Amino acid sequence: MSKPQKRCVFCEGVPATKGHIWPEWFGRYLPPKASHHQETVGEILTFESKADGPARRESIRQGHVGSRKPRNTCAKCNAGWMSRIEQSNIPVVSRLITGKPTILRPMDQWLLASLVCLITIRLEFIDREMQGVPVKDRHTLATTCSPPLDGSWRIWIANYSGEYPNDNWSRHFGLQVVSSPEQMLRPHKCNTQITTMVIGRLCMHLVSSSAMPIPLGYSGIKLTNIWPPHKFDIDSRFLPTLDEVEVVHLHEALPASMQTV
Repeated sequence: MSKPQKRCVFCEGVPATKGHIWPEWFGRYLPPKASHHQETVGEILTFESKADGPARRESIRQGHVGSRKPRNTCAKCNAGWMSRIEQSNIPVVSRLITGKPTILRPMDQWLLASLVCLITIRLEFIDREMQGVPVKDRHTLATTCSPPLDGSWRIWIANYSGEYPNDNWSRHFGLQVVSSPEQMLRPHKCNTQITTMVIGRLCMHLVSSSAMPIPLGYSGIKLTNIWPPHKFDIDSRFLPTLDEVEVVHLHEALPASMQTV
């Protein structure tokens, strides 16, 4: 008996085919020596977590970030709205990842937010135990080509000044946020996700939640908001700058703050 065909995680169409998590064009702007990329799920470095959830996983993958191709999206989505999001970001994002000064107009910010939302959702399917984005948010991105506008997503960017811009890594952390221990779901099911990516000289940080208000920022960490959208241009020369240690603290700032609640 043949196995059922995999469905597209966005439109539920069949069959699901291989598609890049990261835009393939990243490879044209990243240094040739980017022979691998790192994906980390559930790791905590800056504090001792008391949370009950899936274990930490880390993967070092061969090739630059544009080489990863899981089978979870259909050909129609890959060649349609996903391709439009990826291609429309080339002029501005190629300059950001190579550290060249550029002006992000409001539409550029909207397009970048849509791109990193897409990457985040696709990254979640590397480890299904850590998925925190609800199905309705995937459908929203597929039908509107933008993250939800209901306040459930917040996206920031910064310049990356660390020593390893060519390693190109991502960190993802899924949380189950509840008001009391009695509301915990078993098996573990996430309703909140935190993703931080470093691509060349660009750092991106995303939080989405269907269970709690998302903070406007973090104490002691400077970031520039690009989602929810606003009407102001952003000059990349004046973006906050984060080094290696600061990026890790950024990624863990929200779960660390929840430890004290």
